Amino acid sequence: MAEARPRFRWGQLTAPSFEPLTTAELKAHLRVDIGDEDTLIAALGVAARDLCERQTGHILCSRSFYLEAERFPEYGGDIVLPLAPIASVTQVSWRTAQSGGATLQVGVANTDYRVTAALGRIRVIPPAATWPSTALVADAVQVTATIGYATAGAVPEVGKHAIRLLVGHWFENREAVVNGTISTDVKMTVDALLSPLKVREMLL
Repeated sequence: MAEARPRFRWGQLTAPSFEPLTTAELKAHLRVDIGDEDTLIAALGVAARDLCERQTGHILCSRSFYLEAERFPEYGGDIVLPLAPIASVTQVSWRTAQSGGATLQVGVANTDYRVTAALGRIRVIPPAATWPSTALVADAVQVTATIGYATAGAVPEVGKHAIRLLVGHWFENREAVVNGTISTDVKMTVDALLSPLKVREMLL
């Protein structure tokens, strides 16, 4: 039996224009004064941020995303996206079954769908009781949205500190390490820091 709400797959359309922590801030955490390791430290910061986002679905740096699913939610339910925080929904489109194949229909806001904000969440809902029928293809429903924080100052401190811990661990251990007390403690601390950010079910 199919779930009432489809699961959306996603990928980013644009890269972040900033990182939650600058190289200088990461160097201060690492207590590194010289510039010889700047390239490595910056790369570790990007990798740590990316890992935190993928583990939680909580996007730390604002950018554009593309999401797709095989159908709309049943019974006219709200679209559920696996990422947060949603800044804006740019477009909702779907593929309709036509004699010549699946044709992409670009939705018109406030006509084909409505975007509303309530209780701190942005929701995408159908204007009527149900969503339109779609073709039987993997990308039948497509959404583009701007997701994440607009500035580094707005990024939650728990996310920033998880990045610091990961960068510190990776900087000191540049090869694979045996899973011992130190690496286990780092993982447990990072998991605890990221737990409040984890996207469990975001109604949009």
